Amino acid sequence: MSSHFVELLSAAPEYINPAILLAAEAMRAEQQGDTEFLERAARTGAVERAIAEGFREGKAVIGALTAMGHAIPQSSKEVPIGF
Repeated sequence: MSSHFVELLSAAPEYINPAILLAAEAMRAEQQGDTEFLERAARTGAVERAIAEGFREGKAVIGALTAMGHAIPQSSKEVPIGF
């Protein structure tokens, strides 16, 4: 059953926080000698969008973790796929 769970995880779409992705792209551009990357990204609004999305994601994660701390553990009659 655990192999099915691993297959489901492997098939899930990959997601990277846009702020982290932009930072990685900036570092890669810098290594390739592209000193204008961040200026272009700022002019197109990519920096602001990445920061805003990263901030929203961070707030959502904190909210989820906070909610988990307030949840009361409960048993279930159903078993999630993969367990």
